[in-house]
Amino acid sequence: MVKIHQKNIFLSSACTYPKDYSAIGGESRFFHLIGTIDSCKKVDDSINLIAEASSINEMQKKALEMKNAVLFDWSSDEKIRDASNNKQSGTLSLWLKTLETIEVSDDSNIFFLSGRYRLTSEFKLEDFEGDYVFKKHWYAEGRGGWFGTQLFKISSSKKDEFIEVIKLALEKLGKTAQDVECSIYQAIAEKNIVVKEIDHVGCEGILAPTGKNEKH
Repeated sequence: MVKIHQKNIFLSSACTYPKDYSAIGGESRFFHLIGTIDSCKKVDDSINLIAEASSINEMQKKALEMKNAVLFDWSSDEKIRDASNNKQSGTLSLWLKTLETIEVSDDSNIFFLSGRYRLTSEFKLEDFEGDYVFKKHWYAEGRGGWFGTQLFKISSSKKDEFIEVIKLALEKLGKTAQDVECSIYQAIAEKNIVVKEIDHVGCEGILAPTGKNEKH
C-alpha cells in the first residue's frame, strides 16, 4: 500500500498514449496533463496521483516527479493495459487499481479530475462538502441519466464503498451502460448512495474524442 498523507488528493487517469479513441496525440496529452497538475497547486495540502496505463518515457516520468506528482504506472499489468484499449473500461480500471493501492486518512478528500482538464477560478473547495459530490446529473433518451465525471469528489472514508461502485460500473459497461458517466450513475443508484449535486464543478479542458475545449 502507498500511504498518502495530504488532505486533498487529485486522481487523474492519463493513458498518455491511447490506442485509437483520441483526437489528441501523446505529446499533447502529456502537455495538458502537466497543466492539470499545475492547476491543482492552488489547493492547500494537495497532491496529484497520476494513473497511467501506456508506456511513458523516462523524461516524462522525471517531469511528473519534478511536479511532485505520484505516478502509478500500470503499463506492465496486462489486464489493465488491455482494458485501456477502450476508454470506458480503461478509466474505471485505472481508478479501481489505484484506489486499491493507496492508504489515506479518513478525513481526506479524493477528487477525480480527468487528465487534460484543469481547475478554473470557479473551483471552490467549500462546494465539495459531502461524501459524494458530482456535477448535477442529466438525462438523454435511451441512456437513463448520468453524472459528469470530469471532476467529482468522494470522502476518503467512502473509498472502499466506492471501489465496489466501480466494480459494479465495470459490470454494467456494454450491458446497460455505454460509458463511464452512465455506468457510474447506474451503480450509485443501485447501491442507494446519496449524492450531493452542484451546477458547476469548476474545471475545463480538452474533450479527448473531439479535441474541443469544454467547461463544467
